[in-house]
Parts: sequence; structure tokens; C-alpha cells
Amino acid sequence: MTEKTYPVTASEGGDNTAFVRCRIYNASRHYAVCLRIINRKESGDALNWEVDCNRAIACGECPAVPMRDEELQAGRALYYTPRDTSHLGKTTIFDKSYQRGWGSLDKIKRNQPKEAPVAKSAPKRKPKSSGSMHADLVNKLMDEEKKGGKQPKGS
Repeated sequence: MTEKTYPVTASEGGDNTAFVRCRIYNASRHYAVCLRIINRKESGDALNWEVDCNRAIACGECPAVPMRDEELQAGRALYYTPRDTSHLGKTTIFDKSYQRGWGSLDKIKRNQPKEAPVAKSAPKRKPKSSGSMHADLVNKLMDEEKKGGKQPKGS
């Protein structure tokens, strides 16, 4: 239970660190995640990978459902433990911890295997075209005459 009063919707927030002991998964699960799965199931947007949860919700075996009902009856968040970030302080881009993060990205990039360069083929040259079939034909005939020394008919 929490000391401060929070709205029921606070339990769904990403800063809720409360856990549920899940008998379906035989593990602890984030209560906020369970609430989001319950809401998706009830709205008809259930995801395929949530099969076990959806089945447990439908059969009444999900331990988060009665917890949520209890919160709704109370009108406040009963299973909400806000994440304590007071010890983190405010970071800036000049902090060493921030800079270490960028430094590690450089190391990751340096250790990645380099891709083999792709050989570029020379572009195929297209014969110059005037855009007119008749002009192209005339130019071709004139080139043939120059090469072969043929005289045009009628001269």
C-alpha cells in the first residue's frame, strides 16, 4: 500500500515498480504491464504473444484482475510504488557518465564487421538520339555512307 494518494490510472504508468506474483508464469511480473494486458484484452486488442495471459484473464486466474478491481472500488491506486529517481540527479551532456555512453557507441561501431564494398559496374552508354526516328535513320545512313564510301542513289 502507498502512503500518498494516487489516481487509479497511476498504476498503469511506466514508473510503477509494484510487482505481482504470477502463478501463470511462476514469476514476478510488473503490475503495470499486467494492467495494460488486461485493458487490451477487454478492448478487443489482445496481442498474439499474450496467449497465456489472455487465457488466464478469461478464466479468472490472473492475479492482477482482482487487484485492479480492488483499486477501482477504492477509487485510488493501491498497488503503486513510484520509481525513486532522487538518487540519479540531473545529467547533462557534459557529465562523464553521459560521455561514457557515447564512447561505448564508438567502440561498438569499431568492433562491427565491415561490409564488403559493392563493385559498381560502368554505366551502359546509350547511343545519342535526337528523339526523332526519321532523324536517327538519316544520321545512320549518312554514317554508313561515310564509312563505306557509298554514293546516295540518284547522284
